[in-house]
Amino acid sequence: MPRGILAFFAGVLLFQQMPVPLSAGWLAGVLPLAWLGWRLPRLRLLLLVPAGFSWALLHLQLFGPAELPREWLGPVVEAEGQVTGLPRCTAERCTFFFEARRLLSGTAERRGRWRLRLSWYRQPPGLSPGDRWRLPVKLKPVIGYRNPGGFDYAGWLHAKGVRYRGYVRGEGELLERGGRSLDRLRQRLSDRIEAALESPRAAAVMRALAVGDRGGLASRERDAFAATGTSHLMAISGLHVGLVAGLAWLLGAFLWRRMPALCARRPARVAAAPLAMGVAIAYAALAGFSLPTLRALVMLLVVSAAMVARRNARPGSVLATALLAVLLWDPAAVREAGFWLSFGAVAILLVFAHAGGRWRWLWLQLALSLGLLPVLAWQQMPLSLLSPLVNLLAIPLFSLVVVPGTLLAVALEWLSGWPGGPWLQAMAWLLERVLDGLHLLAGWNPPLSSREPWLWVGAWLLALLLAWRLRVGSLRQRGAVLALLALSGLGACVPSRRILPPGHFELTLLDVGQGLSAVVRTRHHLLVYDTGPAFPSGFDTGSAVVAPYLQTLGAMRVDRLVLSHGDNDHTGGARGLLAHIAADEILAGEPRRLRLGRPVVPCRAGDQWWWDGVRFQVISPAPEAGLRGNDASCVLRISSGGRVLLLTGDIEAAVEEVLVAHHGQALRSDLVVAAHHGSAGSSTPAFVAATRPAWVLFSSGPGNRWGFPREAVVARWCAVGARPLDTAREGAIRLHFAPDSVAVVERYARDHRRYWHPQMERQKPVACSMIAPIEDGG
Repeated sequence: MPRGILAFFAGVLLFQQMPVPLSAGWLAGVLPLAWLGWRLPRLRLLLLVPAGFSWALLHLQLFGPAELPREWLGPVVEAEGQVTGLPRCTAERCTFFFEARRLLSGTAERRGRWRLRLSWYRQPPGLSPGDRWRLPVKLKPVIGYRNPGGFDYAGWLHAKGVRYRGYVRGEGELLERGGRSLDRLRQRLSDRIEAALESPRAAAVMRALAVGDRGGLASRERDAFAATGTSHLMAISGLHVGLVAGLAWLLGAFLWRRMPALCARRPARVAAAPLAMGVAIAYAALAGFSLPTLRALVMLLVVSAAMVARRNARPGSVLATALLAVLLWDPAAVREAGFWLSFGAVAILLVFAHAGGRWRWLWLQLALSLGLLPVLAWQQMPLSLLSPLVNLLAIPLFSLVVVPGTLLAVALEWLSGWPGGPWLQAMAWLLERVLDGLHLLAGWNPPLSSREPWLWVGAWLLALLLAWRLRVGSLRQRGAVLALLALSGLGACVPSRRILPPGHFELTLLDVGQGLSAVVRTRHHLLVYDTGPAFPSGFDTGSAVVAPYLQTLGAMRVDRLVLSHGDNDHTGGARGLLAHIAADEILAGEPRRLRLGRPVVPCRAGDQWWWDGVRFQVISPAPEAGLRGNDASCVLRISSGGRVLLLTGDIEAAVEEVLVAHHGQALRSDLVVAAHHGSAGSSTPAFVAATRPAWVLFSSGPGNRWGFPREAVVARWCAVGARPLDTAREGAIRLHFAPDSVAVVERYARDHRRYWHPQMERQKPVACSMIAPIEDGG
C-alpha cells in the first residue's frame, strides 16, 4: 500500500482523537507546511500526516453538524424540513432523520441546515422519505450513555451529521409529499417485502439484504448473528456488492461471447465490465452507499477501469485507492468499527489469497479470524469461537443462494408480482431454517471476554500453526503472521483486570440515564447493585451498559446481583444483564415484583457477608416493617478499615429517619450514593448530617424532567463538606477504596472526551458554587 496514503490516514486518525473542537484558524498553519513540502520533496511523506489532519478539520468545518444556541434547546420550536433516510415505524413510535432548513421559536427565526434525529409517539402518521413537514419539536444535545465498553451513540450520530435529537410534541403539518427519490424506492421495496411475507424475522433479513434496512431485525436475531460471528452477512456489505458485480460480469461476458462479431471488436471480459459496474452502483445505492459498500465500489471501479484499459491493477494499490476515497468522502469513517473490519478483512484476504493449497478456504478463514480478533477486542465487539466454522458454511450459502435468491425474488415480485410471490415464500422458508440453525449454534457458543489471557494464548498457538503452514510463503505473508503472533502474545500478557489487594474495593457508578446501576469489585468478587431501566422499544441498560462494562473487566458472571426494589429504573435491565452475564445469587428489596425466571432472595436488614477483607451489611429494610415501593429499597453498607460506602436505592424521608434513629453516628460514610437520584423527598438534613460524607454521587439523566438532583438537595450535601459528582455530567464514575483512603480514579466523560461529545462535565453545580469548591479528587 502506498506510504503516502498511509501517512494521510495517520493524520485523519490523529484528528479523531482530539478532545475538544478546533477552530478553522488551525488551517492557516497548513499553508507554510504545503510550501515546505513543495520546496523540500524529502519531507513530503512526513507532511502528509498534517495534511490528513487538516483535511479532517476542513471537512468538519464544511460538512459537520451545525450548532444551535442554548436557548433553542428545551422549549418547543417549529421545525420545517424534510424526512430523510428510512423511517423506522411501529404502531407506537416512528424514529427518523429530519433535515430542518428553518426553525421558529415565537417571533425568532433561524435558517440553516440541521439534521435531527426525531421520535414521533402516540400513533404517528405514515412517514415517507422526501416528505416535507412543519413539526413542533423539543430538542436536546445528543449525549448517550458514557461508560467503559459502551456504544458511543453521540459519536455514531455525529458521524451521520446529527448533533441534536428530540421528539415531536403535538400535531405536525404535512407541507408536501416527496417525489421520486432513491430512499423512497428503498422504502417501497422494504414495505413490499414486509407485506408479502408472514414471517417477520425472514422479512427483516430480506429487507437487510435487499435494501440495507436493518431496523426490523429483532434483538434475538442480532444476538444470534453476533454469537456466531455472522453479523457481517446481515447487511449489504462489500462481499455482497462484489458478489452481485461478479455475477453481472459473468452474465455479460457469457452473452457477449454468444455474438462472435462483437468479440472480434472487444474481448468479452472487457465488454462485461461496464455492466458489472452499473449493477454494483445500483446495489450500493440500495444500501445508501454505506461504508463497506463504498469501499467495495471504489475497488471495483478501479479494477473495472484497469480492465477496460487492459492494464493490470495491483491489489495493494486498489485497496489503497479505496482507503483514500473513503477518507476524502468521510474522514469520520475511521471512528466506525465497520471501517477497521472492512479494510482489515480485505487486507488479510489479499495477503493470504494464494496460501494454503488444497485447504485454502480453511486457512483463509483461520487467518481472517485471527487477524480481526485484535480489532474486535479493541472495538469491544462480541467474540465467537464458532465464527471460523460457521462462516465456512454461511458465506458460501449466503453468497451463492441467499443473496442472489433474495434479489431475484424481490425483482420478480416488484416487476410482475408472479412468480416473485412464490419465490419470496420459498426464500423465506430457507431463511427460517438458516435462522433456526444459527440460534441452535448460538446456544453452544460460550460467552467470551477479550480480556481473558487463555483466549489470546489460543490465538497465539493458532497463529503459530499458521506460521508453520506458511513457512515457505511470501515475505508479506510471513510478516503478517509474525504481526499476528506479536498481537496475540501482547494480548495474552494483558491481565483481565487490575487485581485489588485484600481489603481494597472499587465502586463504579454507571451512567444509565435516569436510573441506577453500580458495580462493586473486591479482589476476587463482583457485586452489581441495580441494572438501570428498560424501555418499551426493547432497549435496556442491563444488556447495553452493565454487561459490556463487566466484559471489559473480563467478567462473565457476578457473585451477587442486588436489586434495590421493583421500580423499572432500577431493575428494568435485569433480564438483559442475565442474558449475557450469569449471577450466582440475586437479592431484592421487593422480590415478588420481579419476574426473572429464577429464585430471588429477599434483602433483609441484618444480613452480612465478607469478601476479601471487605464487609457488606444490609441495614434496610427490616423484615417486620412491611415496606413497599421506594422505601423497600435494599440499603447496603460496604466497609473496609475506616472507609465506608453507602448505597441507598430510592429510600425516602421516613426510612432515612428510621436509619438515623437506629444507627445514629454509625451511618458516617466516606461516600453516599444519594437516594432517589437527588429528589427533594430524600436526603433529609438529619440523614445528611449523620452520614457526613466526603463524596456524594447522584445517578440521574441529563436534563431529566424532574430536575434531579434538586439544587436544594445538592446544597444540603455540600454544606456538610461533601463533594458532589453526577453521572449526567461525568458519565461513569469510578472510585477506589483503600482501608485508609478514598480516591476518584475515573470520570469517563472527562477522561475519554472527544470533540463530538457535549462538554457537560465542565458545568459545575450552581447549588455548591458558593458553599464549597468542587475538586477533582485523587
